[in-house]
Amino acid sequence: MAHRMLHAPVVLAAAVIAGALVGTGAAASQAGAVRATLRAPANPRALAVLVGTMRGQKLSWRLTHHGLGSSARSAQLRLAGRSVRLCAPCANAVSGSVTLSPAGARAARSGSAAVDLVGRSAVIHGKLALGTVPTLQLIGMSDGAVLTLPWTVHFAVTGVALGSGTKLVADNGEGDSAPVQVQTKTATGADSAVGTFTIADDKKLSGRRDLSFSLTDSSGKALGNVEATVKVYNVLLAGRR
Repeated sequence: MAHRMLHAPVVLAAAVIAGALVGTGAAASQAGAVRATLRAPANPRALAVLVGTMRGQKLSWRLTHHGLGSSARSAQLRLAGRSVRLCAPCANAVSGSVTLSPAGARAARSGSAAVDLVGRSAVIHGKLALGTVPTLQLIGMSDGAVLTLPWTVHFAVTGVALGSGTKLVADNGEGDSAPVQVQTKTATGADSAVGTFTIADDKKLSGRRDLSFSLTDSSGKALGNVEATVKVYNVLLAGRR
């Protein structure tokens, strides 16, 4: 398929999601919530985020990653002198739960645990921390994917309360951006939600490119933390028209 440069904003459909940022104090007070941001200086475009909830000794988690290819070899939690495998292999979006030992659960809550994600060409790491920050995770859109438009993308947002203020914005790889209109599917808490948005079947949307999706403030400025932006690499957009 011939590559065509995209000169118009990505067009998406349904109702706009918005939210107010959760304050630092509020995030810190949510003792059940944990998160980890995985990066490596040698591979700056690789990024993974893990969000989870600790209930007693049980950790329920969701991990997403981009910049490491369509899948990673494995992910593990390092805590209390041992390693606990989370997934192997690990798709771009994967979730699960694990029951930790009493010492492991204490380590997870104390900030002395870490997460390792092993890709085919790099390993990235991140410290497990309490609380939440504004985090966007895409589910069902992987690096190198071929998307036949229209395409529905599932997403999860953590650290944002539904309301007014924060928007989800798409960048088409040409520097153009537009608010992403989404349909909220399920609200899972005061500061989290999951939902979908649709990339329209537009003849101007074709070719292979990198796509970027960000949480922004009401003026359209991207939020400052890296967890609020997802970059998907080498995506081929193919329309039916």
